[in-house]
Amino acid sequence: MKSHEKIIEQLKKLETLANSGDTPETELAKQRFLHILHKYKVNFEDLRNEEKQTYYFPYRTNAERKLIIQIIAHTCEKPEMWGFRNNIRKVATDLTMLEHLKIQELIDFHLPLFRKEWKKLRNVFTISYFHLYNIFPKGEPPDREREEVDMRELEKILHTMQSIDFKPFRKSLKAKGGPDD
Repeated sequence: MKSHEKIIEQLKKLETLANSGDTPETELAKQRFLHILHKYKVNFEDLRNEEKQTYYFPYRTNAERKLIIQIIAHTCEKPEMWGFRNNIRKVATDLTMLEHLKIQELIDFHLPLFRKEWKKLRNVFTISYFHLYNIFPKGEPPDREREEVDMRELEKILHTMQSIDFKPFRKSLKAKGGPDD
C-alpha cells in the first residue's frame, strides 16, 4: 500500500470513529478530523487526488532547511526538491495534497520544538565558549544577580566545553610573530 493510501485509510478510520457515537473518544476523533481538514482548507475528496503540484516550505536558517528536507525525505518515497537557495529561503517540492498535508503536519509539530532546542543549544555553546576562553568582565558588574545553574545545565556546559577545539590566544600571537611572554 502506498503511503498516501495509508494516510487516506487513517483519515477514513478517524472519520468512521468520529461518526460512530457520542463518547469522549469519538468527540476527540471528530475534532481531530475536522481540525486537519479545516487547518489545511481541504475536503476529504481533495485528499484522494493524486495529481502533484508545487508546494513551498519556508525556513529561517540552514538548520531549519535541513530539518524540512529530512521531513520531506522521510515522508515521500522519492522526493524531488528544489528551490532551497539561500536567497529564496523556501524548499520547493512537487507533492500530492495528501503528501503536503502529512509533511505540513510534521513541520508544524517539529519546527517549534526544533527552534526551542536550537536556541538552548546556542545558549549552552555561548556560555561554554565564554568559560573556556575566560571571557568575562573585569570585576563584578554592579546590580547584577548571578544566575543559578542546575547540575544538568552544568553537565551540558562542561561537555560542550570539551568538544570545542581550544586554541590559546598567546600561542596564536606567537605564531603570527607577536610578542613573546
